[in-house]
Amino acid sequence: ANYLRERGGVVVVAAGNTGAEKDIDASDAVLVVSATDQNDALAGFSSYGRFLDLAAPGAAIYTVDTGSSYAKRNGTSLATPFVAAAAALVKAANPVLGAADIESLLKTHSVDLGEPGEDSQFGAGRLDAAAAVAAALGAQVQDSQPPVVAIISPAAGTSVTGLAEVAITSSDNVGVT
Repeated sequence: ANYLRERGGVVVVAAGNTGAEKDIDASDAVLVVSATDQNDALAGFSSYGRFLDLAAPGAAIYTVDTGSSYAKRNGTSLATPFVAAAAALVKAANPVLGAADIESLLKTHSVDLGEPGEDSQFGAGRLDAAAAVAAALGAQVQDSQPPVVAIISPAAGTSVTGLAEVAITSSDNVGVT
């Protein structure tokens, strides 16, 4: 998870289905997801604790069943794909965002449930993919490195007189105008 995060990826994991509080340490390398039910309450089967980052729908999710049929199933493993897909949509909306930026947008633009602010049942809140993507479209990325500019022509050490055309290249982590 750390390896992927260092390269801009976001790892999303399920909290578990014990229906009880877990006393485990939070990790900055992953987003941990609990499950909500149809009433935006913590699903009775969902594990929870201070390690949670977000919540997403995980009860009565229509999914592939054994064989070649479909059925409604419950689980935090059914909630995690919603968060993973939202992270991908946020990245697609603003490709220069890093993992921390994506996670921040998902959390900041979630629907706060339970106790105000972050809590042990919903983390930052229930996922609101539309709000996170909208925010990503308008997000200003921190310009973290200076632009690189090079003169291509005239070549170094060349003498010019009168009017001379100058060609340059430029690049930056955010872009050069």
